[in-house]
Amino acid sequence: MTDVEQKLSNVEHQIETAKVEVTKPFAQEQELAEKMRRIVRRYAAERLIFTDGLQLLGDPTLISADCTHPSVRGIEQIAVRWGHIMQETLQMTDF
Repeated sequence: MTDVEQKLSNVEHQIETAKVEVTKPFAQEQELAEKMRRIVRRYAAERLIFTDGLQLLGDPTLISADCTHPSVRGIEQIAVRWGHIMQETLQMTDF
């Protein structure tokens, strides 16, 4: 085998090994997921504004026929209410 053929064979073997490795479960997956959750919660607590959906859309008649999504009028109401909430919050904090 020439040097180039040997290198090609090595790369092909590495590719096959990598294909097998990526299908194996990540040993620290749970630990990593929990660390990421803690980071996101800490970040969110400092920067996100929680708003209850009922606060944004208090009128059940503005729910669409599928009983899950807001109607067009409901979307408009959510946008207006969310805008007011954002203005109030930004005036009260140093975001």
